[in-house]
Amino acid sequence: MLSVPRRNAVAFAIAIFVTLNFACLPSPAQNPVGVIAARAITPTSDGDTLADPVEKELLDLGHFGESIQNVRAEILGLLSEESSCSAWFRAAEPEAAAKFRSLRYAVDSAGPGEILKLQEGPDPALAIHPYVARTGQNVGQGSTITLNAHGAFFQELARVRARNSPNDLTLDNKYRSLVVGNFPGGSPAARLLTLLHEFGHIIDILPIDAGVPAGPMLSVRNTETVLSHCGSQIRAHAKNIHKSRGSQTLIAVRRPAPGAETLWRADSAQKWERPYLGRPRP
Repeated sequence: MLSVPRRNAVAFAIAIFVTLNFACLPSPAQNPVGVIAARAITPTSDGDTLADPVEKELLDLGHFGESIQNVRAEILGLLSEESSCSAWFRAAEPEAAAKFRSLRYAVDSAGPGEILKLQEGPDPALAIHPYVARTGQNVGQGSTITLNAHGAFFQELARVRARNSPNDLTLDNKYRSLVVGNFPGGSPAARLLTLLHEFGHIIDILPIDAGVPAGPMLSVRNTETVLSHCGSQIRAHAKNIHKSRGSQTLIAVRRPAPGAETLWRADSAQKWERPYLGRPRP
């Protein structure tokens, strides 16, 4: 289970630098610069209606779309089966599978891609990971989930930038593992947890955790809530994705430069407890 940060004052003091792993918006927003949305698919000229237009839209996103589609297909199966996880979602949205099927996807190619490690302040071990995904809160069919191309949905590693003082940001020659909950970044389980978390905001079964006091800690708790209801199903369906073609390759993984290889190997045993507020384990 993820632990809650003991000090939240640090997070608020550096709000200008912080981006959260999971973010839900109170209402849909305009696409910012760098966000690539899947092109909407219209019926063919002879009037045929596509059985699953979202699946075809994802083709426009290339390898990003392929990774999303693999996870989307598993979640549709998960929500259609009888389990504690599907029952939890259906309690808030009786047609959970149908609503999830309607969701659209976009990739934020300009999203943050560095871990910010705080060297100053009362808790120098605190680290903020780049956000993973964002969506609207309590929104309707056809809403969009935006995924950070440099976050833990797609990426395994991220470079570390140390903040020694408010005016001193230093890019370390180190790479750390990204995580979603207790799953490694870029893994099938991390991707399943990401989309289930965002879907929880869309159907309003999870409270809003962005732009509110203690948002980072609320998001950690929301992730824990999803895991408490769906942990076993996430692990089971992740095995199916592992078997699918292309699931073993991460998208544009940020690998260490040759000169940083030794540092990465020395640091690879360090794990971050939280997706965006974490400290390395001893």
